[in-house]
Amino acid sequence: MVKIKAAFNKLIFCINTTANISSFILLVWNTKKYKWSKNDLQKRSLNEIPVKYTLRFNNQTQNIYLRTYSGDIDIFYEIFWKKIYSFSRNNIPQFIVDIGANIGLTTLYFLKKFPTDKIICVEPDPSNLEILKKNLELQIKNQVVKVCEAAISNKDGTMFLNRPPLKYNSKLLVHGNKDEMNLPVKVLSMHNFLKENSIEQIDILKIDIEGSEVELFSADVSWLSTVKEVIIETHSINAEEICSNALEETQFILQDHTANIFHWIK
Repeated sequence: MVKIKAAFNKLIFCINTTANISSFILLVWNTKKYKWSKNDLQKRSLNEIPVKYTLRFNNQTQNIYLRTYSGDIDIFYEIFWKKIYSFSRNNIPQFIVDIGANIGLTTLYFLKKFPTDKIICVEPDPSNLEILKKNLELQIKNQVVKVCEAAISNKDGTMFLNRPPLKYNSKLLVHGNKDEMNLPVKVLSMHNFLKENSIEQIDILKIDIEGSEVELFSADVSWLSTVKEVIIETHSINAEEICSNALEETQFILQDHTANIFHWIK
């Protein structure tokens, strides 16, 4: 009964979110194809062609591009149906930084939810960046969104990014060799990221960096003084403890959490 209710609610969400019948049919059909192929890694590739959908947000249409077999559909439902970033807040954020922006869906969610002046998307994976730039093409053109092509960690330089079949699981490696799965990418410390982008204050800092939060929050976190609100996804019990300790020591209070996504405010 619970599964039937969830499936029905998901279907209603698809009806209400898509702007036309063709996008509705495509979304439902490709959702099924993704579900059926979860154990078939051969269907996933670094060069999978994304599918265009036309969605409806606040009586406006928005084209988005999702890869069918690489996990984009999961992310889409988590953000727009399950609303994993829908935390209550007292203030309307004007400036947001999205670290681990993937294909830009979280940024798009924030843009549709808040009258935000500026968002910086930080993403190191070239395959994700290509789709992010298509999903946020208008917002980038209008200079509401800026893209930073880098990873964030506790130091500056170059590290290897491991790119598994599910594209939302890309992660930095401490050691690695260059091959099809491992790619050298630019890495910035938070201090230099803030300096390069002339950032003095962040209203919302969203962090989802697939385990690298351990290195980031184990180092100097004085940069947190520029941040009002942190939304962070942790990827282990150890990561949760390290991040929580650092945030508590810098006067943040845990406001809410869902599963492994934590909302901290000052």
